[in-house]
Amino acid sequence: MLRRSFIKSVVLSFVFGLIFSAQAFSEYPNRPISLIVPFNTGGSTDTNARILAMGMEKILGKRIVVKNISGAAGLTGTKAIADAKPDGYTFGYIPPAVVVMHPHIKKVAYSLSDFEPVALAVSFPYTIFTRKDSSWKDFNDMVKDMQAKPGEYFVGTTGVGSMPYFAIMSVLATNKIVANMVNFKVDGEMPCRP
Repeated sequence: MLRRSFIKSVVLSFVFGLIFSAQAFSEYPNRPISLIVPFNTGGSTDTNARILAMGMEKILGKRIVVKNISGAAGLTGTKAIADAKPDGYTFGYIPPAVVVMHPHIKKVAYSLSDFEPVALAVSFPYTIFTRKDSSWKDFNDMVKDMQAKPGEYFVGTTGVGSMPYFAIMSVLATNKIVANMVNFKVDGEMPCRP
């Protein structure tokens, strides 16, 4: 009798747990959602995350609070995302360098397996452009000029280990260009000069 009563209470607990979970899930989201960005405000990662947040708000009908947790080239905020409670109320907007490249060049407190990809949020190519009245009319003009003047040009990036850094380094190395690297904390700090 005691055994039957115990089994019955376990089964009822399980059934009530399923009902409660289904009810909680059907009411999701019932409070604001956090979107952690592991970089300062003003850069492309932050801007893209805020555009994504506006779209999420329209679809989910709840406020999406963007939280910038910067530091250590994105590692601090990415660790905060890895440590967040997995309840569907904290998402991270993580650029690839932080989880794909950084673990190969420095010690990090997380691994790729700590995250569950939800969606590809943005996809865009890097573009090289110049002023309309520049003597460079195409990529080859730029390369030839930079090759002829080693060390005279400055190239800005968002720091060692970032995707723009590796893209620029690839262009420079492939074309045997010597340039001065200037690293900024976020791309929003890079000056745009004519």
